[in-house]
Amino acid sequence: MTVDPTDAIARAKAGELLGPTEVAAIFRIRHSQFHKLDRTGAFDQFKVRPAIGPKCFSGVLITRYLNGEPLYEPSFGRKRAAR
Repeated sequence: MTVDPTDAIARAKAGELLGPTEVAAIFRIRHSQFHKLDRTGAFDQFKVRPAIGPKCFSGVLITRYLNGEPLYEPSFGRKRAAR
């Protein structure tokens, strides 16, 4: 099954959960190459935990990655002192 990359990117921008076929389409790699890279942990930063299905990837995190934005922003900890 092939997925159009523009449709997969649109689903990611909408914040939907993506499966392996959509992620492979976004990064323009074949399904077998996706699974080889997934076994090495290349897509662990995009996985949803706890897993809702067999493999779920966050569309929001993939969209941030494609836009060059940080995937996670610190939301707690020591704040900088005002000068």
